[in-house]
Amino acid sequence: GKHPYYGAEVSGPAGAGLITTAQQIEGVPDDPAFLSGFSEGGWASLAALGVLEAQGTPVLGSAQVAGAYDLRRVSLPAALRGGSPSHSLYLAYAAWGQAAHYGHRLDSVLTPQSADLAERLFAGAKPKEILAALPAQPRTMFNADFLRPFDTGGSHWMLQSFAANGLTHMTPRAPVRLYYGSKDVDVVPAEALGAATAMKARGADVVAIDVGPVGHDASMLAAAPGILAWLRELEARR
Repeated sequence: GKHPYYGAEVSGPAGAGLITTAQQIEGVPDDPAFLSGFSEGGWASLAALGVLEAQGTPVLGSAQVAGAYDLRRVSLPAALRGGSPSHSLYLAYAAWGQAAHYGHRLDSVLTPQSADLAERLFAGAKPKEILAALPAQPRTMFNADFLRPFDTGGSHWMLQSFAANGLTHMTPRAPVRLYYGSKDVDVVPAEALGAATAMKARGADVVAIDVGPVGHDASMLAAAPGILAWLRELEARR
């Protein structure tokens, strides 16, 4: 089936189930897991943390890099502004996957022409071909039935989906570090900063960490040494 891009009720249990199942294999340690992920994987691993903690499964810590956490209030407006060449890809793929997952027609959010294009591209085109085929201005892909409520604070199923699949409502018990690059235009720094502020206000041990003036992909390499050092620190405390 189609990937339900940013569907927490799918990605969270899938990630949590992978960990708990692996820990049942002979020879695999059953110590508290340490979670980490990059970009969508940052969001998905944080969603998995929520599921694990809801199940009562202890987690050592969680390190997310360049993840999107406030999908409705930060991610969607930033992507619709089109600050990155990848934003049309992200939004078209999200509309394509979520429309199928939640039982909506793709042309209920995209224009008919953009819906047809998305169906063709995501049937097997390569990423570079998809980027080249999609418009530079993401808003032009969307129909008036979506843009009107987006602009005026109205209701639309995709707006509701983005709101429901955000993660800033979480109050993790495990310590969390949200790494970001200050020059990231794909996933803006406000994602990590806002999520950390919201979670800390509820008493969680969450810190947003600037890894320097780097963009999206480079932020993973910049964050890796700090993540490894933090993991060793957590292990030493146990």
